[in-house]
Amino acid sequence: MFTPCLFCGEDASEPGHAERCDGRQGAIEAAEDLDLYARQSDPDTSHDSMAAYDRRRMSAAVLTVVSIYQEFGPLADYQLRDRFEATFAAPHSRHLYQQARSIARDRGRIRDSGDRIVNPASRRRQIVWEACNDPAPEIVKCPTCGHLMRRRVVS
Repeated sequence: MFTPCLFCGEDASEPGHAERCDGRQGAIEAAEDLDLYARQSDPDTSHDSMAAYDRRRMSAAVLTVVSIYQEFGPLADYQLRDRFEATFAAPHSRHLYQQARSIARDRGRIRDSGDRIVNPASRRRQIVWEACNDPAPEIVKCPTCGHLMRRRVVS
């Protein structure tokens, strides 16, 4: 039975797959190498939150988000939220799915599909994200406040 690898999309059940995987596994599992910052203008509670950031929980959340997109196809955030809440059992904030989606995007595992859908609750358009296996974009952040200065795909 074909079991897609969460990181490269190949059949993870094949013998030797772990040795051949393109390396995304280390990049995604280690959301632990992800530096997070609160902006200088953020309240002290945001700085406290960054200090208490649970990298293992975020790593698990990212893996969950990627698997949801691979299983269910393109989704907007409100659709992802419902599936994430049904899947991710560990205690978490109500916004964890958005943070995990952003990390998955920054790792090249999901991308903007180009489609937009209206969230029926807010009546606002949302991006529809889809699973992919793209190169991770180059991300440049301000070293002082962590503000995203640039995100571009490196070819």
